[in-house]
Amino acid sequence: MRGKFITAYCFINDMIGIKGKWIIAHDGTNNRLLRDGVVVIEGNKIKHIGKTYIGKVDRWIDAGTHVVTPGFIATHVHAATAPKDKSFIDDVGARHFWMSSLGENLTALGKSIKPEDFHVFAKYSMAELLKSGCTTMVEIGMVDTLGAETAIKYIDEMGIRAVEGAYVEDGSWA
Repeated sequence: MRGKFITAYCFINDMIGIKGKWIIAHDGTNNRLLRDGVVVIEGNKIKHIGKTYIGKVDRWIDAGTHVVTPGFIATHVHAATAPKDKSFIDDVGARHFWMSSLGENLTALGKSIKPEDFHVFAKYSMAELLKSGCTTMVEIGMVDTLGAETAIKYIDEMGIRAVEGAYVEDGSWA
């Protein structure tokens, strides 16, 4: 097995309120859809969900007519390497490998980039995850590629939660 087990959390100390047309919530027993409500987050915890909030918040976010959901978890991420093969592997996929060309093309793609590209890829991947509603990622390989200190620095800068663990490599591309 390769890799190191690390868990990194971003800690935001602000109290943030989010106003939304639709809020997917849980009342302690059941899921519910709240119309025209607010979510208040204190640090990394949801403090309040309801129609209104009269307490003090540091910043309000108006989600307009968008749906406010709990943060999603991306359970298989290669942040430092995924952007190099995004679309390419999908476009030239092999039918026998569920339209992936991972084994045929990954080595060549890997040789086409410079080491400093991995830093841009990692930040881009995390920004893309956050934009799509993922607040947590289970990451595979970023610590080996960038080093633990750099990986944790980028995770903190981007404001995403992350878990990275040991992994097993198999196949000709490993």
